[in-house]
Formats: sequence, C-alpha cells, structure tokens
Amino acid sequence: MNKITYVFKEGRISRLSDESVFPREFFYSFFDLNKDPINDCSIIELSKSGNLISNFIFKLIRKILKVPMYTEKILTYKNLRIFYHSTHIINTNQNIGYSTLPVVFFLKLFRNISISTFIMGFSDFDLEKKSKKILNFFLIKVSDNLIFLGEGEYKAAINKYRSYSDRFHLLPFCVDKEFWNNPKSNIKEFVLFIGNDKNRDYEFLIELIDNLSSINFVVISSRMEKIHKKNVTHIKGSWNSLELNDLEMKEFYSKSLLTILPLKESMQPSGQSVALQSMSMETPVLITKTSGFWDFENFRNNENIVFLNNSLDEWTNSINKVIKNKDFSDKLSSNAKKIVNDIYSIEIFTKNLSEIIL
Repeated sequence: MNKITYVFKEGRISRLSDESVFPREFFYSFFDLNKDPINDCSIIELSKSGNLISNFIFKLIRKILKVPMYTEKILTYKNLRIFYHSTHIINTNQNIGYSTLPVVFFLKLFRNISISTFIMGFSDFDLEKKSKKILNFFLIKVSDNLIFLGEGEYKAAINKYRSYSDRFHLLPFCVDKEFWNNPKSNIKEFVLFIGNDKNRDYEFLIELIDNLSSINFVVISSRMEKIHKKNVTHIKGSWNSLELNDLEMKEFYSKSLLTILPLKESMQPSGQSVALQSMSMETPVLITKTSGFWDFENFRNNENIVFLNNSLDEWTNSINKVIKNKDFSDKLSSNAKKIVNDIYSIEIFTKNLSEIIL
C-alpha cells in the first residue's frame, strides 16, 4: 500500500474537522488519491508550537542564513511517526520542502521513500545569497519529483538545472469546478481584487482605485494596510486563516463584475488560483502579463482573458470596456469557463499527479 503524507502550511485540518463545505483544489488531490484502496493518505501541518530548543535552533538558522526553514513546526513525535511510516511525502510548496529537509535526509538513510515537492517561486530567489543556492541544491537533490505549477518557471528551472531536469514536471494548478459554479442569480455590484502574495502590485491597485472613483471595489487582502476610501470595501482575509469561509468567497465572485490581478513582474505564477476560481464562476479576469503566467498556449488575450501592462490608462480603459460591453464580457466568461472545464479540473490534475508520483 502507498502511504502518502501531505505536508501543508495550515487551514486544511480545520476544514476537515468542522465538516464545512469547501473546494478541493488546495488539498492537491488528497481526497481523490485517498479514494483509491491502494493509497492511505495523511496530512501534516506546520503548527505554531514547538519545543524551546528546536524553536531556538531554527529561529537562529533563519536569522543567520535568511532562509524560510521552519522545521521546528513539524517536530512532534506524532508527525515523526507518520513520516517514518510513509512511502511518499508530498511537500505542497518549496518552503515546506526546505522545512522537511532535515527529516527527509534522515529518513532516506533508512528507508526507500519518494519525495515530491510542489514549486512556486523557486526561480525568484535572490541568487546572490549563497545560503539560498545551497538550500535549492539540497531540495533538488532530495526530491524525486519537483512539480512546477507555472510554465515559465518550469522552463527557467530546466535551463538552470539541466542535469536534474528529469526530476522536473509541469502540472498547472486546477480548481474544483463543482464548487466554483455560478448560479447566476446575483446582481453584479463591484470589481474584485483578491490576494496576499508578494507579487501582487498593491501600489498600482491603489492608483487604479483612485482613478476609477465611480466604480465600487471589494479588496480581500491581509497584506495591505486598511483602505479607507468611499468606493472600497476592504476585507482582511486569506484562505489559510479562515477569516472568510469558502462559501463567502464564492459569493464575492458571484457578485463581481470582473476580477482584477495587477502583478509585479515575476517568474512565479501569481494569481493562478484566484484567476481560475473566477473563470470557473464565469467572472471575467484581467491580469498583468508577466513571464510567470502559467499557460500562454491556452489563454488568449481578449478571448478568454485580458492581458495588460501596468499602465493606468490601459487598465482603466479595459475595466470600463468589460463593464460596459456585455457581449465582450459574456464572451470572456464563457470561453474561460470552457478552458477550466476542459483543462483545469481536479480530475485531470489527479490523473497527472498520479502518473508523476506513483
């Protein structure tokens, strides 16, 4: 039997324990793999607790080396037993991969265990820092599979680490199309922005809001200072922290005229989950065109998405066009929904993930 252990940041176990309705995409096929009788799947989350010694050691490591390694958050007897009996470990992002490195190195001395690590933001590290180069090298060495969510970052990694490219796989993020399904019963009321990662362009967002004072905005972000403007409803929230539940998030997509994703240039596929959720809800998406966009082959400007440079006039004109031109908006919505159904469903993700890790 495959004993598969997923390592997450936080937010999963609480959703499972309260039996709430939630989308499955942020569980990375945990439920679907667990349905197969040959698989037994477990979840470990990075906790906020740890013993005094491990807390001190890894806090010191972070301070000296400036690396996101939080190993102390998984060092419990229960977790170590789960790790030891696992045949497969899935790190759901590279920071978690860094955090599990000491445990995984030890396990590989005694057991034949497969390590898979999802990558998002790997190529954006400050390569002048030797400590991060070393950490990346060890993560690549210990991982049997490095799974990239974005095409741009995947290609960049192959060019940089050619001798390890056989371990690299491209598997774009997918969404739960059954959950993100719009009943189309709500009146469209506002323009929606959702995001907390460092690659959102928050300064440009404020400029855009100021330039469109006659349009109402809903901003869902814990990263920004509170926005006090008449045309803005600002909600401090994120998926992991559960300030908003998933049904409330779904309601915001349903009531939004469009979803905007102004981004900074980056190899990381920023905004991927928000964009796909919005598209599945048949809400048009406007996004900055960056080198880290996850799929230039299937997404085409003004057909199923709107790509923009971070020009105030360009964004202002495009937002007004989507709001005022219903035919254009409907075309974007229906075409984007089809892409999600055909290519970006969880079922497809699970099939491809199984072929990579099992």
